[in-house]
Amino acid sequence: MRERRDATLTIPCSSIPAVLAILLALGLLSAGCSGPEEVPRTDPQYGALVIAAEGRFAAGQTGQAVESFGRALQRARAMDDPAAISDCAYNLAACLLSLGDLDGACVYLLEARHAAERNGRTRLDALLLEAQIARLQGRTVDAAALCDEILSGAGDDDDETLWQIEVSLLQARLACGAGATLDARAHYDRAANHLDEIDDPHLRAEAALTEGEVLLLEGSHAAAARSFEAQARSLRRAGRYGDMAYALLRAGEASLDASDPAGAADSLFRGARSLFAQGEPGAQAAAQSARAAAQRANDPNLLERIDLLLLEIDEAKNQSP
Repeated sequence: MRERRDATLTIPCSSIPAVLAILLALGLLSAGCSGPEEVPRTDPQYGALVIAAEGRFAAGQTGQAVESFGRALQRARAMDDPAAISDCAYNLAACLLSLGDLDGACVYLLEARHAAERNGRTRLDALLLEAQIARLQGRTVDAAALCDEILSGAGDDDDETLWQIEVSLLQARLACGAGATLDARAHYDRAANHLDEIDDPHLRAEAALTEGEVLLLEGSHAAAARSFEAQARSLRRAGRYGDMAYALLRAGEASLDASDPAGAADSLFRGARSLFAQGEPGAQAAAQSARAAAQRANDPNLLERIDLLLLEIDEAKNQSP
């Protein structure tokens, strides 16, 4: 059974389509995968290392989680437990990916796949992560082939519908990258037909992100802004506030393109305020963009709130060592 988790990212708004999309697509910290029953985990040292790694990841300490998962992987190798090796290698890859280390993630994903195959398993989650990385690296043919491989193995998995949704969303993102509007819409609609079957805020967020990108490709900027706002609501529900703030900024940008300065100012202000409250970068630039939009919208009340936020940001910068 896969446990859905996320990583806290501090990346600029323009980089959101990169690492964030992968983390939306997958539940990190895998507890296992499809196939034969797992080998019982009786080694206390291994168990303690995994618990420590999961705790650090949950606390947003991704760098420390990498270290802990690395130690757990070494113990799993010493145990010669293919299921444990596969889990640790996958989780380590997911952590490295959240830090933007695509090459490092690929190395451990390969180990996760090989260990799973040795144990008679198919790691669909690793295949999906590989496909996402291939998309980011511009290897669209490889990404498409991996999508086909996932679908061919999904029929033996209890979460077949989930895999079909996630692959369809990824295929839609691939089509968006290629500028194939009709294909992007067809893949997204295929995923959307099954979304009501799964109540998962992470998946809902990914779907809203994908819908927004399809709508942008179609030139429907106002509708795209609404999709990114829906993405932000799902991320809020999931407790992923850093990612939520970036979704709000994306909604603001889409509203600007839709000639809706009032909507843009509201979304940009909320995103900037959230980033500042979390100590994340980009709050000042977002607040300044919100201020410009509020001026265009002639909204004095929002202008006043934005100016107060900018003052708080300046004061915080002056107080920092």
